[in-house]
Amino acid sequence: MDEQARIQEQYEETLKKLSVGDIVEGEIIAVSSDSVIMNIGGKSDGIVKKDEFLLDLYEDLLRHAAVGDKHNVMILATNDGAGNYVLSRIKVQEKEAKEELQKKFEKDEVLTGKIIKAIKGGLMVDLGSLIAFMPASCYDMKFVKDLDALVGSEVQGRIIEYNEAANKIIFSRKALLMEEYEKQIAEKKAAMQEAIKDLEIDQVVDGKIKNMTDYSVFVDLNGIDGFIHISDLTWSPIKKPADKFKIGQEIKAKITELDKEEFRIKLSAKALLPDPWEVFKKQYDEGDKAMVEITSLMKYGAFAKIIDDVEGLIHISQFAHHKVEKPEDMLKTGDQVEVLITKIDNANKKVSLSIKELLPVPKRVIEKDKKVYSDNEVVTLGDLFGKIEL
Repeated sequence: MDEQARIQEQYEETLKKLSVGDIVEGEIIAVSSDSVIMNIGGKSDGIVKKDEFLLDLYEDLLRHAAVGDKHNVMILATNDGAGNYVLSRIKVQEKEAKEELQKKFEKDEVLTGKIIKAIKGGLMVDLGSLIAFMPASCYDMKFVKDLDALVGSEVQGRIIEYNEAANKIIFSRKALLMEEYEKQIAEKKAAMQEAIKDLEIDQVVDGKIKNMTDYSVFVDLNGIDGFIHISDLTWSPIKKPADKFKIGQEIKAKITELDKEEFRIKLSAKALLPDPWEVFKKQYDEGDKAMVEITSLMKYGAFAKIIDDVEGLIHISQFAHHKVEKPEDMLKTGDQVEVLITKIDNANKKVSLSIKELLPVPKRVIEKDKKVYSDNEVVTLGDLFGKIEL
C-alpha cells in the first residue's frame, strides 16, 4: 500500500470514530438560501441549516457563506437519512463563547454589553455571543423605576453568577458601582486617618467652615471634619451660627474632644478667646460705677452691655425713685447710661445694675388742702393742724 493510500485509510478510520458532539473543521462546498454543504474530510459531507449557521435569521445566508470558507462545526447527528452528517456552526460558537465567558467570570473581568430588552424583574443584556440577565436590583444602587428607558444603551458590569449547565448568566452593573463606592470610602478613610493621626486634645487648629446648621458649624481640617457646637463659637449668645459666621470663612479653634477611631473631633472657638467674665471681674467690683449701653428692653427691666459679651440687668424697680410703668417710658435700645453695680453673682455670672442708686433722693413733699410745704419752708404745728380754740 502506497503512502497516499495509507493516509487516506487512516483518515477514513478517523471519520468512523466521529460522534455527536465532536467538533471538526469543515470546508464549504455549496451554499443555498437555507443551508450550507460542508466537507469534513474525505468523502464525508455534512449539512448546516441556516438557523445553525447564523444567529440572525433575517440575514441573507448567501452573503455570509461562500464556497471555500472554512469553519469549525459540531456534529449534531451522524446521518440525516441521506448519509450526511448534521452540523452546526452556532453550537461551536456558543461553546467557545461559554468557555471564554467562563474564563472572564473566573478572572472577574469587566464586560461591556448592550441592553436589548426589559422584562419582568430586569433586563436582557447582549454580551456579544451570549445573552445575560440583569435583575433590576443589579442595575443601580438606587431603585430604577423605568427599565424600558434603558433599552438600547450600553452597560458595563461583571458576571456575578454563571452556571453553564443551567444556561444561567447573571450580570450586574451595580457590582461595579459598589466597587467604586467602596474604593472611594476606603480612600476617604485613609485620608481621614492621615489627617487625624497627629491631632491631640488641646491642640489649636486652623480650618475652613464647610457647612452650618442652626446649632453647629462643621470645619474642614485638611481632609477631616471638626464640629463646633453653637455654645462653643462665641462667649456672647447667638441665635444661630449664620448670624455671625459664613461658609468658607477661616476659623481657628481648640480641640476639646478627640476620638481617632470614630473620627470625631469636637472644637471650641471661644476657648481661644479671653473669658469676658474674667475680664469683667478684673475691671469692676460691687459698688463701682459704669457707663453701659442698653441692648434690650423687657417687661421687667432692661439689659445693658457693660463690656463686650457681659451684660447686666437693670430691674424696672431700679430705673428711678418714682414708679416706672414701662421700661420704654424711660429708656430705649442704644441709650448710654451710668449705672451702679449693685450685685455680682459669680456662680451664675449675673450682674445687677441700678440707675436709681446714682440719682439724688427727691425731697419729701406734704400736701394739705392742696397747699404744698416743701422741706425748705418753715412749717409750724399750727400750720399743719390749725389753731386750737381755748
